[in-house]
Amino acid sequence: MATVGDTWPVVSASQPGQFSRVLGLAVILLSGIVFVEPAPTDLLFPVLFFCAVAQGYCHFYTASLPAYASLAVLTVLVTGSMFAAEDVGRALRYGGITIYLAALWFVFHNLFLGSAEKYRQRAMLTYVAVAWISAIVAVLAYHELIPAADRFLAKGRATALFEDPNVFGPFLVPPLLFCLAKPCLRETRHPAGWFVAALCMAIAVVHTFSRGAAVNLLASVLVFCAFVLMGRIRGIAPTRTMLAGLVGVSCFGGVLYAFSSSSPSFQQVLTARTGMQDYDNDRWQFQRRAMQEAVNSPWGIGPGHAELTFDFPGARGHGATHNLFLRVLVENGWLAVMALVVFLVSVMLPSWAKLGWDGASPSSILLDAVLLASLVGMLVNSLVIDSLHWRHLWLCLAMLSRPPVNVSSPDTA
Repeated sequence: MATVGDTWPVVSASQPGQFSRVLGLAVILLSGIVFVEPAPTDLLFPVLFFCAVAQGYCHFYTASLPAYASLAVLTVLVTGSMFAAEDVGRALRYGGITIYLAALWFVFHNLFLGSAEKYRQRAMLTYVAVAWISAIVAVLAYHELIPAADRFLAKGRATALFEDPNVFGPFLVPPLLFCLAKPCLRETRHPAGWFVAALCMAIAVVHTFSRGAAVNLLASVLVFCAFVLMGRIRGIAPTRTMLAGLVGVSCFGGVLYAFSSSSPSFQQVLTARTGMQDYDNDRWQFQRRAMQEAVNSPWGIGPGHAELTFDFPGARGHGATHNLFLRVLVENGWLAVMALVVFLVSVMLPSWAKLGWDGASPSSILLDAVLLASLVGMLVNSLVIDSLHWRHLWLCLAMLSRPPVNVSSPDTA
């Protein structure tokens, strides 16, 4: 159970102002527009960072010291590997993105801890809103029901305002799971609306034709179901949960059948994407080469250098490691990947330990469970894709920073 001593900052903390809280929601709202670099959310975040510094609400909380220490080590090692790289310009760009996302986690971590729990709930609702809109646009675009439909597709796969369907699909998983879980709470009003929103996002995930997104979603749902069976989520209505599961599977199967029957191209792409792809064999070769290089270069070859180092004639990929941990290992070194693992564990494990046991409200516990399950799904997916620069991964990690139930903070947002 959380206590004041293990959650309050090492130094006296001021709390985020109204403007910072609104900016935080705006950064999340713009996170669905990432087809250009830098994305609008990246241009707005520096303003939020400046406000955090100016208002002085970024502090080091004693309960999070392992996360701070491991993230600091990771940042130092990423910075060091930049200047040891062959292409310093490329290394500065890729390493800079990693450091930027670490800063994003730290600011949002403090923003959530310094605000009332209601603000964290609003942040998740903002995420749900942008994901729901993106899902509808993606599905309509795929079936050419809106103007300029090609703008929201990539090689015949739904992307909405993302560049890569393999990123867009996993982006939808946390809000999808939240909308799927929300009707299971006894206190939830209008459960049908949440269910419809979840169904829309699930259909959009299918239209990305991303195997990684499907694995992400499946793993997240299974982990969440495990939380329910273990009794870690208070306020769950068993009848509602069973009914939601049965209706969800039936509706999803029916919609998927309808799309397959009415659109031969949809069925063709879906069938093709569920099997092995030509580049799968090359992926294992890339990973074997990366492991060999990691042994030869224990301090890393530099951020962004995997694509330059492991490509070979005839390869159908781009030399990527297709693995989050292997990429950090080979580009930033052995200590860096250990620091990353420690950071992930130090953020997620405390949330798991207190899940359902610290007197929080059912809605707070549900959000924690959804975020934990979604993050486990992302990490499973990360075994076959490089997710280090996924903004929503770092945002979900930050959103686990729930203000302790015995520490009051004014709800002004």
